[in-house]
Amino acid sequence: MLPSAPITKGNGTVGSVKPSTTGVLAIIAFSTITGPGVNTAATYTRQSDVVAARGVGPLVDMGAYYMATAQKPCLLITPNCTTAGAYGTITKTGTGTSAITAGGSSPNDDYQVIVQWLNGGTIGSAGITYRYTLDGGNNWSGTLSLGTATTLGPLNVPVVGASSGIEFALGSGTIVTGDSFVCFTTRPQMQSSDLIAALQGLLITKAPWDNILIDVDATPTLVNDLDSWITSLEASGHYVFGWMNTRKKLFPLPTAESEATFFTAMSTLLSSVATINVDVGCDGGYLASPVTGLVMPRPVSLAVATRKMSYGLGVDPAFTGNPPIPGFGIDDINGNPLFHDEQIYPGIDALRLTTFRSLPGDTSGIYITNANILSAPGSSYVYDQHATVMNACCNVAFAQLRTELSKGVQTQPPDPTTGAEYILETDAQSIEEVVNPPMQAAVAGQAQAAQFVLSRTDNLAANGDGPASVTADLEVVYLKYIKQINTTAIPVSAIETITVAA
Repeated sequence: MLPSAPITKGNGTVGSVKPSTTGVLAIIAFSTITGPGVNTAATYTRQSDVVAARGVGPLVDMGAYYMATAQKPCLLITPNCTTAGAYGTITKTGTGTSAITAGGSSPNDDYQVIVQWLNGGTIGSAGITYRYTLDGGNNWSGTLSLGTATTLGPLNVPVVGASSGIEFALGSGTIVTGDSFVCFTTRPQMQSSDLIAALQGLLITKAPWDNILIDVDATPTLVNDLDSWITSLEASGHYVFGWMNTRKKLFPLPTAESEATFFTAMSTLLSSVATINVDVGCDGGYLASPVTGLVMPRPVSLAVATRKMSYGLGVDPAFTGNPPIPGFGIDDINGNPLFHDEQIYPGIDALRLTTFRSLPGDTSGIYITNANILSAPGSSYVYDQHATVMNACCNVAFAQLRTELSKGVQTQPPDPTTGAEYILETDAQSIEEVVNPPMQAAVAGQAQAAQFVLSRTDNLAANGDGPASVTADLEVVYLKYIKQINTTAIPVSAIETITVAA
């Protein structure tokens, strides 16, 4: 072999990020898995590796979007989905006599399928040609020949060439040039048992991850499943946050649902649920796939999770000083709202759900209204950053306190009345000094203050009869987040020059 050191240049669609043990978002969503098994977690830093191992579907698009936008790795899990992808109504336009029905395979995403017959003929005879789109006309295939087939498909997605899972059976009869048909499909989805099994796959992985995004239409049961699972992690010192999403307002198309009807549905959907561990997004927006280029409906939760993980722990995803949400759009081609816009139709934000909004006078893109935790009224956990800052403190404190277990400490002389023995002040301070510096460094600039305080009033006199136990408080003072600036415009005769001291 000729000695050499070749370098292969990747094209612009093959994104990669630096490996990292922090900022890793775990995502559970459907894909046509080809690599690891179902419910098996794996970390990715390159888009090409995601496509090779996970095929196509929402999981692949979400992972690729997160890596490209946050510039951080993702940990992906393909779950089993009890609810298979499904075909909607097939609507024909034209005079051809061939009956068109859904094929035997299941769609793997929320596609908007249009098939146009470019040259007609009789089913079973050569000469019929067609083209198709999977995203409502944003991307079309080239001209294809049906040949003598009585089945159309499976239709492949662009770029990667993998099957969309969509095929149609063509009954005997004729196809007329210029005829077309439309069909909207739905992606496979998890039920409660599927989600629990996928979370178990995440539980056993040794790969690092910070927070989790679940692609499923939220129900009270599913939100409670995720909340309970996140709470259970705390016993092992893993404090995380999760995102989920409601169903979308107009999908699957051609659903015609008014904003008022959608609001009524959302107002009751999760009204009985409260959690400090989960943000539930509402509706979604169009997003061009970084993998296939298809313009697909994707959830608000993907945008808010990516934004939260892209900036500091204490940064509000709704901060309008940061750029608009990359890639997402919520209007139709005429600039009218298609997906929910909280600026135009306010109300859903008050339901503790996270929404997209436009900004008056700003045509650069869309923003998050508020990154709402689905918490109970009066909770201290209102926005996502409240949870992520507290979780960071808890993760550091837990790790540091493990080094103090079974440590011998001195006590003050027994209380002359009760006989209680309390920890010596210097020993209490030594434990606090193990926790506070690294914890405070972890949230520096992201919270006003954070402090671990060990109790001085726990009785340690029974040390010989059983394990000594002490208590402590972990205190966090959050940053305050300005949500309104109320200004009074006043006409005056003169404006005094304000001098600012140097």
